[in-house]
Amino acid sequence: MRILVLLLALALASCGVGSVDPERDTQARDVYEHVRLGDFDALRSSMTDAANANTTDEQLQSMREYAALDTPSETRVLSWQWNTTSDLSAYEVVHEYDHQQKVVQFSALMVRQGEGPWLVERVHINHFSPAEAALTAFTLQGKTPLHYGVLALAVLAPLFCLFTAVVAGWRRRWVWMIVSLFGVVS
Repeated sequence: MRILVLLLALALASCGVGSVDPERDTQARDVYEHVRLGDFDALRSSMTDAANANTTDEQLQSMREYAALDTPSETRVLSWQWNTTSDLSAYEVVHEYDHQQKVVQFSALMVRQGEGPWLVERVHINHFSPAEAALTAFTLQGKTPLHYGVLALAVLAPLFCLFTAVVAGWRRRWVWMIVSLFGVVS
C-alpha cells in the first residue's frame, strides 16, 4: 500500500505547472507599454541587433495601431515557454490585455546569449473586440446533451484510470498499476 501511495504522489506531482519568470514577465509587459505608448527608442534599445535591423518605423507604428491607447483594466498571462540550448536561451510570454474598446494579445520573445542580458527578438500583437473575445470563452450555456456527455467523459477518464491503478495495486499487479497511473497523468 505504501508503494501505491508513493506512486500516486509522484504521478500527481508530475502534473504541477510552474509559473512565469517574474523578470521576463515584467520585461514583456514593459515591451507592450513601449509599443502602446509609441516609445520606439526604448523598445529598440531592448531589441537584438537582428531585430533592430529588420524592423522599420512603419512596422512599429502599424503595431502601435493594434494596441489600445488607454491603460488596460486587466492583464493575464496566457502562456509562456522557455527553451535553452548550450549557449542560447529563449523565453516567450503571451499576455492578454483588456482595454475598454478591445482585447489585445501580445507575445514577446526574449533571447539571451550565455550569461548576457535578455533582449527582445520578436513581438507579435493581435486585437479583438470584447464581443469576439467573449465568443471564445468557455461556458456551459447553450450546449447540447452531447457536449455535456463529452465533458463528463473527459472528467471520468482520468478517474477511471486512477480507480484501475488502485485496484491493480490492491491485487498486487504492479505493472498494470504503473501503466494505469500513466493514463491518469496523460
